[in-house]
Amino acid sequence: MSQSKKNWGGLLFGLLFLFAGLATAYVTAGSMIYGYIKSSNWVEVKAQLSSLKLNYHQGDDSTTYSVSGTYSYQYGGVVYTSSDISLSKGSDNIGSYWQDLHDKLQHDRSNGNVIALVNPSNPSKSILDRTLRVYSLIFGAVFAFIFGGLGVFIALAAWKGKPSKARQSQHISKDGIPSKEKAGFDFLLGFGAIFFVIGTGIGSMAIPKELAKGNHWVLLILIFAFIGLSLMVYALKQKALFKKFGPTPLTIDPQNPGLGGEFGASLLLFSKAHNSFIDPPVVMSTLRCIRRYRSGKNTSSRTIWEESFPAYTKFVSNGLRISTKFHIPADGRASKQWSDGDGIEWELLIEGDFNGSGYGKLERSWPVFVDAVKPVLNSSIEILRSFVDRADQMLNAEAQVSALEQIKLLESERHIDLISAAGRHCFGALLGIIFGGIFAGVGWFTVGEGWWPGYVFLLIGVLVLLACLYSIGSSISTRLDKHARLIRINNYWFGIPLGHQECAIFSSDQFSLKQTMSTSDGKRTTRYFSLKFEYNGRRFTLAKSIRGKREALALKQKVTSLLFDPALVSQI
Repeated sequence: MSQSKKNWGGLLFGLLFLFAGLATAYVTAGSMIYGYIKSSNWVEVKAQLSSLKLNYHQGDDSTTYSVSGTYSYQYGGVVYTSSDISLSKGSDNIGSYWQDLHDKLQHDRSNGNVIALVNPSNPSKSILDRTLRVYSLIFGAVFAFIFGGLGVFIALAAWKGKPSKARQSQHISKDGIPSKEKAGFDFLLGFGAIFFVIGTGIGSMAIPKELAKGNHWVLLILIFAFIGLSLMVYALKQKALFKKFGPTPLTIDPQNPGLGGEFGASLLLFSKAHNSFIDPPVVMSTLRCIRRYRSGKNTSSRTIWEESFPAYTKFVSNGLRISTKFHIPADGRASKQWSDGDGIEWELLIEGDFNGSGYGKLERSWPVFVDAVKPVLNSSIEILRSFVDRADQMLNAEAQVSALEQIKLLESERHIDLISAAGRHCFGALLGIIFGGIFAGVGWFTVGEGWWPGYVFLLIGVLVLLACLYSIGSSISTRLDKHARLIRINNYWFGIPLGHQECAIFSSDQFSLKQTMSTSDGKRTTRYFSLKFEYNGRRFTLAKSIRGKREALALKQKVTSLLFDPALVSQI
């Protein structure tokens, strides 16, 4: 059995991240929560405030605040003196809490209404303000969730270690290659439970009292409960879904696929008892090559090659067999690991919607080690040629339907009109508008507070907003004259004309496709293309935002087939 070499440096780095996140969360929120719970039974007594000061702490780029003072009170016939003002410790500029507290205490002092909360078990312990600061709670939760969660992820990955060469060669066990998806959603379930307990526990204690004081912002504490409940529900659903399909180990052939050769794989779902009521859907398989980058603490990835095709499904004696086969490009990149998180990786993804049989969606992925081995090896996994031909025809037909749904094509005896309407695929742009709006809002607020980096936030937010607004409102109307062999391209923004171009058509070689952007959900990459036309050394856009390469090819072939005689497709 192959071994993993633990990454002790990465483990230490992850633990430091975890410690930093938890420490910051404790300073900003944890100590306040602890103090709030501990002081729940403290009693109110009259106090005399002898000194009070709002402290300013000037940093390099911001000013933080705190309140200090001394006061005395009598409890059980004994006079005590204290300087503990608030549950919050240190200084900060989160909201206007310290300024408001100073003004309140100053007002109470002038009216003789200063009240101290005293610990009846230890009367020397007291505070003047027991406010549970919602913004500090959110700030602390963000640090705990992001930095703490990232630290746990890094530490677990480092403890798991980097696989040896033998293990990289498909991580093969006696049952096959295990999928990347695991049944271990317990960590996510526990993390959600912590947030839910914090949100509901603190909320039940704080909300009634704070609402009675008119502090409606305290309701934001319920966000913790909502986040925790959402994480728990998601973890339980994913765990139940995983158990329905089982561990799904993958069998591959050949054992060491290489560039220029074939890659075949199969897996087994369910058991013989299920055969009578499972209606196998169209199961899609995707093989992709990913370039992962690491720069300091940041990692990113880019899909450099991807191909999708329906997988072959067949009932066998012990379940539903799913098989797939791909040809690995000879000019591709072999699997390689340069450093932790930096290298070339291959991955197989299998997806199928079994909702019709009550099982939900199957989505599993496996690591694949592709070598640059010679001679090139072929796969012995058999898939009926008739299935391959039907699948290819189905994909081409679906691609043409999808392309014409995305880009409206109107044909008359003389003209072909292509309309790239505004507002298509606008989900990403809407997210960008939200992101830009948040950045611009933060920038506007912080500039008003005298924080100069706020100008950077404001600039980024405005630029993102303008870019996304242009993307949503932009449209193209292209008319191709089959008789005069001319193209007229009209550009609009929310229906406002932005200009037009005219080009002459000479050859089908003037038409091409260009990838303009891609999006990824972590498993599948969606590419968007534009239909281009070259004239006088320039490339003009005839249609844009075509989702999918096969769809873009279908549109290009449809346009060229309408313009040119199929027998003379490259020249008039």
